[in-house]
Amino acid sequence: GDLKKIFGAWEILPTPRTGQHLVIYESYVDPGGLIPLGLIRWRSKQKAGAMAERLRSWIEGQPLQDNAGKDS
Repeated sequence: GDLKKIFGAWEILPTPRTGQHLVIYESYVDPGGLIPLGLIRWRSKQKAGAMAERLRSWIEGQPLQDNAGKDS
């Protein structure tokens, strides 16, 4: 609530290992005030870890889809 701007994006990439993917999350924060950047980085890392765990749990609960032969 105290931040001027915050936005981010997820990217899920295939890896050479069958059934494993690389997940990348980037976020950009503009505190717009006197909040120390170190505090923002520390809290952001905590939240990103929790978001990744929730994403993994959600993905594991989804049914597998057969996309063979479908165009992207």
